[in-house]
Amino acid sequence: MFGFDNDDEETFKRTYDFMARHRLMPNPYIITPYPGTRLYDRMLSEGRILHQDYHRYTSYQTVFRPKNFTAEKLDRLFHDFYKRMFSLSNIVGRFVHNLDRRHPWGSFMTQIAMMMNSLWVRRNVYRRVLPYY
Repeated sequence: MFGFDNDDEETFKRTYDFMARHRLMPNPYIITPYPGTRLYDRMLSEGRILHQDYHRYTSYQTVFRPKNFTAEKLDRLFHDFYKRMFSLSNIVGRFVHNLDRRHPWGSFMTQIAMMMNSLWVRRNVYRRVLPYY
């Protein structure tokens, strides 16, 4: 999850480096202060809620004022993170790394499904279709 008050640009770099090094399948979100939660109440009292268009409370776009950068910058960093994680080299790297040689057929079919999903996410990221999944 991105967008915590202590997050900065380096958070995206460290997270990317860790996930890429370990060939992890990403499923990140932007923290979203949903109505009825303590987070929402706190951000509302601090004047940090940007709007109450709840159709945009998807966890894929910023709906609050972050502490360390603008909402637009958080959205851009988040989108860039997705683009990097779903680069063709990362998709292929995850596929090869996660093959289980002890159960080659089942592992292969699972990894084909994961790769197909990753290619779909990549398509949506580059078309800026939200949510990406």
